[in-house]
Amino acid sequence: MNNNNYSNNSNNSGFNRPNFNTPYLSQDAKSKLFEGGDGGGRKWGSPPQDTEYTRHFNNEQLLDKQKDVMADQDKLLDSLSNSIMRQKDIAITIGNEAEKQGIMLDDLNDHVDGTSTKIRNASRGILRLTKDSKTTGHWICICVLILVLIVVIALAAST
Repeated sequence: MNNNNYSNNSNNSGFNRPNFNTPYLSQDAKSKLFEGGDGGGRKWGSPPQDTEYTRHFNNEQLLDKQKDVMADQDKLLDSLSNSIMRQKDIAITIGNEAEKQGIMLDDLNDHVDGTSTKIRNASRGILRLTKDSKTTGHWICICVLILVLIVVIALAAST
């Protein structure tokens, strides 16, 4: 069996491909990476620049702390996501309501236009009536005066 993590795939022009059937690191290599060793500090990478908070953790503890922090961040992101989804729902509701009210305003505008036309026609009728009423009074006076004149002429002729 091939002990390295790459196999030469003969039907792929000699390129090395990862062999997923064997682990990348042996269990012994993993445990050496995470074991406390010299004073319980971390072993891999360049010398760590520890803070007061991380100085007393070994690699495994630091990894656990990082996972805890990431889990807390995931909870916060879930909460943020839920909040954003609620805001999206509110925005959609506001948009729908604004659209309905826009339609209602258009209908109201149409009714106001119709009513305005009716008021304009009624105003014209009232103006015509007032103009006619002014001349009607004059015509009544003229008719009454003609009757008085006829009565006076009739009285003058009978005497």
